[in-house]
Amino acid sequence: LVISHLNLPNLATLGSYAFQGTKVQTISDLGSLTSIPEYCFKGCSQLTTIDQGVLDNITVLNKEAFNNCTSLGSVKQSDNSISSVLRLPNLTSIALDTFRFTKFTEISDLGSITTVMGFSEMTNLTRVVLPQTCTTIGNSAFVNDKALTTINLNNITKIEISAFLGCNN
Repeated sequence: LVISHLNLPNLATLGSYAFQGTKVQTISDLGSLTSIPEYCFKGCSQLTTIDQGVLDNITVLNKEAFNNCTSLGSVKQSDNSISSVLRLPNLTSIALDTFRFTKFTEISDLGSITTVMGFSEMTNLTRVVLPQTCTTIGNSAFVNDKALTTINLNNITKIEISAFLGCNN
């Protein structure tokens, strides 16, 4: 069985590791799901695109949810245009290594998180706009994001271990 496209409009619950290492290429609908469990899509190296509608529903991203999805860097907008900007407007919590090794170029909306982490080893990431609610850069948040040149730190009161380790710009 090869599942290449996820369109699950009635989905309410998804378990840890559910699609880890599969050949999923696109995610267009995850129903009413608001939390992506740990390791759920880890290692889905053929995953390229997620619909913005899916991202709009997410409030919680657990550990390594999209880690090592090495082709993931596109978001399909409601007008069918494609963007490389990651927006999670209702996010309240994100865990370690959530988007590690993905290809997004910009992060512009992270809801109301207070601690940012989960964006290490993103070689294409150039810009991050943090919400005003964010006061902490978490452990290893942006490790080896070598292209990162712009991030607003105006409301940051705490920067944890290895937050920007290996960021050359």
